[in-house]
Amino acid sequence: MTTFTYVADFPVTETTTLTTRSVTYGTAEERLAYGLHVLVDTWAVKFAARTAADRDGILAFLEARGGTEPFTWLTPFGDTAQFLCPTWDSSIDSCLLSTVGASFILVNTAAGPNLTAPAPPSAAFTYLPDFGTSQKYDTRVKRIPFGDGYSQQITYGIHPEQADWQLTFSQRTNSERDAIRTYLRGAKGELAFSWTPPYGTAGKYVCTEWKTDYVNFNNNTINATFKQVFEP
Repeated sequence: MTTFTYVADFPVTETTTLTTRSVTYGTAEERLAYGLHVLVDTWAVKFAARTAADRDGILAFLEARGGTEPFTWLTPFGDTAQFLCPTWDSSIDSCLLSTVGASFILVNTAAGPNLTAPAPPSAAFTYLPDFGTSQKYDTRVKRIPFGDGYSQQITYGIHPEQADWQLTFSQRTNSERDAIRTYLRGAKGELAFSWTPPYGTAGKYVCTEWKTDYVNFNNNTINATFKQVFEP
């Protein structure tokens, strides 16, 4: 298996989604992660101010793979896995230097190496988000029209309100970034974990997608959505 050896520049961004399915029973919900490899990672990488030799080497490598042939890559987070690169671009910075941007997508192959999700977390999520955290409520309401402009609204289910939280964890060390990332990857969008929001009481939440920006060494930002769930 061919290995991509060029090192990307800061910042780099990893966007993670999870292959989960959910079944709703009124206002309760059950989730299932399906497939052997539930993690879907997409990396936005950039190789800035590179010499013509570096630029040509990177472009030749990507063009030879053609977006269909996987290659081995060591990510900035220290994970070795298989990736595809379906899109890339280049720009001329000066007479001598150029920049190449690319999108690397995690794939799984029979030959490997393949990434697996960490063990499910057993404790509550306790990392504190930044100020600016926002909350959105969705109320489960049915509207019954009677004609002549009259109607009646009723809530349904024993949990008629559901909260989604938009969370940011900025300027985090590599160690804290890895801990948050491992926690969310271990939950796999399937396990409802305990979390206490900035105001309110502890509840059960899931996180099925988040974005990790590796700004520079020991400076990371994670943006995530926590969705409140109620289980049977």
